[in-house]
Amino acid sequence: MDGKHLMLDVYVREGKIFDQQFLEDALYAIVDLVKMKMLVPPQSKIVPTDPNIKKHMEKTGEFGDSGGITSFCVLNKSHASLHWFELDNYISFDVYSCDNFEHKKVVEYIKHHFECIKN
Repeated sequence: MDGKHLMLDVYVREGKIFDQQFLEDALYAIVDLVKMKMLVPPQSKIVPTDPNIKKHMEKTGEFGDSGGITSFCVLNKSHASLHWFELDNYISFDVYSCDNFEHKKVVEYIKHHFECIKN
């Protein structure tokens, strides 16, 4: 087997808002791009923003666990996940497969779909 693990951290423009459905749709699209079989559809957990952490971040600019949405799906021989931190305008992606896949297609999809400003 020739596996591949893609991890990508990106920032989106300020004020960009994603909902749970948008993020889960992105996971479906990524699975199609890498031509894998989804065994368990995307599951998401909304993590509320802790008001104390938000105040600290606003005061210091330091990254903290600011809440957001985590989405994950199980694939045949692999997984795909993303974590969106709303206050930081930041998304972390993780796609793994025991098989090789065209990671550049996934990177381009993410940059376009999420309107990334830097990675």
